[in-house]
Amino acid sequence: STDGTAANTFEVLSSTYPDIDFLASTDNYLIFNAWPGDHRGIFRSNGTQAGTESIMEFPSQRIVFMEELNSSTVVFITENFANDSTYLWATDGTTNGTINLGQFEIKPDFLRFSYFGNSIIFTEKSTNLSYFPPVITDGTVEGTKLVTEYINDVIDDDISTVTSAVGASDFIFVNTPDGNKIFNGTSVEDWNLTGDYIHGFKLGQYHVIFSTLYVALYDSSD
Repeated sequence: STDGTAANTFEVLSSTYPDIDFLASTDNYLIFNAWPGDHRGIFRSNGTQAGTESIMEFPSQRIVFMEELNSSTVVFITENFANDSTYLWATDGTTNGTINLGQFEIKPDFLRFSYFGNSIIFTEKSTNLSYFPPVITDGTVEGTKLVTEYINDVIDDDISTVTSAVGASDFIFVNTPDGNKIFNGTSVEDWNLTGDYIHGFKLGQYHVIFSTLYVALYDSSD
């Protein structure tokens, strides 16, 4: 932990917390995973040794992804040791606030993530032959679902399948068998970027979308 000076730079954790693979933060804590005992688990720290403690253990699973969702929530993914079952979780840094958002066949080795509003979207990052359906979450059980379901809840079942999707702050760009589309939160319009969508973000007035074939800029004002 440091405030940028040598005098106030000190060790918070030692080798008793081996294999720290992920770090994320909320307003109050640093969240990380480690394996100091018999099981892997999620821990929190306020920057002191005394303020570093376990949140939850995962005896039959390992943590394979962790990312800050917003200032108060971190999302992470656990996978069983057979590599055939993954679960999505959210935590606010407390045991009671660590919740299972559902079981999704998210392949961590092929994972990309992007943001839409206050939600995070998970999709494939490569032309893997067995895609997992894109998932969106706002950190709640009710707000965690397939992107197909999320969009159809708004536009009344207009999209049959979403094979890949990325968020770019204000929009979700989706690849579907019926043609690619842009979802603005209330409606959809056609979009002609081909390839599977693997990443997106907002840059000024532009929304930058990467597919497996092209990179496109979408200007919502034009």
